[in-house]
Amino acid sequence: MDINLGKSIESKIRGTVILITIAIFSIFIIGGLFITQDRYHGQVEIIDRNIETVLSLTEASTISSAAVTMIPGDTATPIAEKLADFSTYFIAVLSVLYLEKFLIVLSGKLAAIVFIPAACAFQILSIWIKKDNIKSFANSIAIKVFILGLGIGLVIPVSVFASNAVYLEFQTTIDEAVTSANTVSSDIQGSVEESEEEDSGFLSGITNTISAKFSLAIDGAKKLINSFVESLAIMLVVSCLIPILIFILFIWLVKSLLNIQSESLISFNRRL
Repeated sequence: MDINLGKSIESKIRGTVILITIAIFSIFIIGGLFITQDRYHGQVEIIDRNIETVLSLTEASTISSAAVTMIPGDTATPIAEKLADFSTYFIAVLSVLYLEKFLIVLSGKLAAIVFIPAACAFQILSIWIKKDNIKSFANSIAIKVFILGLGIGLVIPVSVFASNAVYLEFQTTIDEAVTSANTVSSDIQGSVEESEEEDSGFLSGITNTISAKFSLAIDGAKKLINSFVESLAIMLVVSCLIPILIFILFIWLVKSLLNIQSESLISFNRRL
């Protein structure tokens, strides 16, 4: 791709000044003033809400696990262990959300402070180099760096909004899981306290009434596992799967754009 930004010295100087101005504007104006966490308030707010949701699910799974362990005997022990495992899974999702929150601002800064100025630098190089092969190479690199920087600046915000759309569709399911966990925990604690009052000092009496007093609570705990599995699947899709799919789509788009000979860019560069 042979792009000549001007045959005269004047046109080369004009093109260089324009590109230097773009680079300075990107670094000090866009990177310094606009690419801040306040400018991403909407996206950060969405991630903070998801973080609160995961924290609520983690707390609910921990509390329900502790409550199930209060049931006398070993009948509910496997259920309690399974409920406790969810806390680990939710913490992993929480780590991904915090990483995504950090990358929102970082990706924008990288695009504004690194990639766009680098693209301008390669384009300036292509203006002043006389050898056609080197000129073409520098111009090609400039276009690739610019497209890559633009994609990096957009991929995280786009994935956040896409994830939010999915979350809103299934928010009721997650809220019901937390409510069910609190209900099951309260029921088990109430049953345990009632058994202790009725059979005070008689462990055998408590054991003999397990099936009568705790069968419903155990059934509720089993259903609660299904609710947590569903909630975990939703949060994995929201915080992990959708960002990965958006990133893959971004890579495909970048490759497609880099394979296109942009006539508009060529015409613009020639006019400089």
